Amino acid sequence: MPSDTSVGEQRRAPALEMQTQGTLVVASDGGDESVGALVVARELATRFGSAMELVSVLEPTGVFVPPLRSAPPPLHRGATRVQDRRERLRMLCERALPAGARVPTRILLGDVSTSIATAAKCHRAQLVVTGRVAHGTIERAIRRETPLALARVASVPVLSVPSGSARLPRVVVVAVGEGHAAARLGGVARALFEGAVAVHLVSVEPELPAWWDTEARSDEDELTHRTQRTFDAVKAAWKLPADVPIETHILTGDESDTLLSFAAGVAADLVVVGTVQGRRGFHLPVASLATKLYRALSCSILLVPEQV
Repeated sequence: MPSDTSVGEQRRAPALEMQTQGTLVVASDGGDESVGALVVARELATRFGSAMELVSVLEPTGVFVPPLRSAPPPLHRGATRVQDRRERLRMLCERALPAGARVPTRILLGDVSTSIATAAKCHRAQLVVTGRVAHGTIERAIRRETPLALARVASVPVLSVPSGSARLPRVVVVAVGEGHAAARLGGVARALFEGAVAVHLVSVEPELPAWWDTEARSDEDELTHRTQRTFDAVKAAWKLPADVPIETHILTGDESDTLLSFAAGVAADLVVVGTVQGRRGFHLPVASLATKLYRALSCSILLVPEQV
């Protein structure tokens, strides 16, 4: 497999006290959309004290999939697909990383999402970082967005980063649901949230019952207590430094609309949401919460498998 064998800056952050293993995987096709992903991934790799690898997947030429956008012209006449992709990855590193900084690259052949998921498993990665590309309705009918497709088959969280991102998130909104996916982030949360100025844990509940409905009010009180216990479990699992402010919110209304409104109100630059795992090629008839948020948000989004 083609690879560029240079090593970027690596150091362990003692304050995080993380016993991490594995390689941080950055998935990219070499396009400009991946610049922010590579910048953020390098900072995370430094905090993790881990290696980083840039993974790119070429789909087999014998499998016809209508392109979502026009393929860029070859960089050099006569270059093979592998040579062209390797050169694009090299140029991406030059745009996104400090002068002279390089990361190992790996080019794979196969289905994009399953190939990246397999690479992450082989590397024992705790996280996969990708760029973000907005698709229209017709394009989504042909092929799902790579981060969403990857989150459905990968066993690790997937961080999708806009191209203009230049630092780790400062304001984080975490959607806390029944799956408790956020509690399973562990070291990923510590690396991502350590420098945040605000971390909001948000649970969206159904509309409040009428004040005269005593039985319903009793059920609501139990639901509130259960949600608060979930908040406590998430905070305990993360073990964030004491100076990272964490606020909890129990809101009412439609889940996706309420979360989108809340994220906009606090100017969030990262939203964390759980995703439902499924077989490759299986699509829910109704868009999931993660899908709705991914398509509506412009900030980074961390997709956390419910069964990490």
